Amino acid sequence: MVMMMPTINDLIQLGKDEDGYLEKKTNAYLYDKKKNAGYNNYTKYAYELDQIPHFFNGKKNGFAWCSVFVAWLFVKTFGEERAKQLLNYPYDSCGAGVYWAKLYFTQKGQYYKYPERGDCIFFRNASGGMQHIGLVYDSDSKYVYTIEGNTSGGSVVVAEGGAVCLKKYSLNNYYIDGYGRPSYTEEEKGGKLHKEMYVYNTDWEGLNVRQTPNGKILGLIPVGTKVMVSEISGQWSHIEQGWVFSAYLSKTKPDVRVVTSDVLNLRKGPGTKYAIVGRLNKGTRVQVFKTNGSWVKVSPTANAWCSKNYLRKV
Repeated sequence: MVMMMPTINDLIQLGKDEDGYLEKKTNAYLYDKKKNAGYNNYTKYAYELDQIPHFFNGKKNGFAWCSVFVAWLFVKTFGEERAKQLLNYPYDSCGAGVYWAKLYFTQKGQYYKYPERGDCIFFRNASGGMQHIGLVYDSDSKYVYTIEGNTSGGSVVVAEGGAVCLKKYSLNNYYIDGYGRPSYTEEEKGGKLHKEMYVYNTDWEGLNVRQTPNGKILGLIPVGTKVMVSEISGQWSHIEQGWVFSAYLSKTKPDVRVVTSDVLNLRKGPGTKYAIVGRLNKGTRVQVFKTNGSWVKVSPTANAWCSKNYLRKV
């Protein structure tokens, strides 16, 4: 039988399966999600890791367990040795402490501002010290989505909350300190992405391509262009030409037209009675967002209309 290599997807699914687990008053009912609930920090996560010699620098059952929970997810998914490599844990690790768990990433240069799936998310307290850790299972242009142990529900950071919860935070949440990124292999990531997408929801100027996420602009890609995404980093996607903001990519091919006249007026509304707000040159590609008779709106945000009689469908 061929054994499949575990991936980030397996790690995340395991975490989601633990949603709703409550810490226990004693060592009784450790494997029941709800029974014997209390606030004495007894969990199956610490109990199991305590059985691994020299994994931590001592027994951890009965202590704060947010970092223990994250470590348990890695051990159960990837095995003891690989988990230690991914988390940068040394022999007799201090990784049950959030300060040390972060330090192991920063010492290796694996600490980032923007999230990726499978990252460890670190939260600071009001004075800047480390107070909490979780696992990133997704992110978009506004939010990061997490799986956390020893917390509670809602969108505020809760350390010592006593439960496993799925949560989300604004990306600019003050208490998010940063993201520790394990050095996953391409196989552990689920293989290199090769995702076909289209430039979508941009004005006729096109989409900025950058050297790095949010870095120097290298050029523009016209709306409707098909691109292949090879990597995703937080809100950014890597394509052959460089990095682009993921919000302007879609699996759906947009309705794109190309200007056929030498110069085409853009007007504030659908008709010649409306003021001219700009001009398009021959060959410019536009996306159609709305149609009104023989006029089309070609901006997702502004009132910019032109006659469709001078457009050819791509």
